[in-house]
Amino acid sequence: MGRVDGKIAFVTGGANGMGRYHALLLAREGATLVVTDMDEKGGHAVVDEINAEGGGRPGS
Repeated sequence: MGRVDGKIAFVTGGANGMGRYHALLLAREGATLVVTDMDEKGGHAVVDEINAEGGGRPGS
């Protein structure tokens, strides 16, 4: 954690490929994320993965 602590990142296309990679990386580095994608199910899967790794904010 550290490089983006306290920052908010908006990741479009976050369900797959580079978008997914960057969403996970930003979460690991401390950013609060908004993840969007036309693939709603895939987007939720990425958010679930972030939360499982402890990247989710309490109450989210």
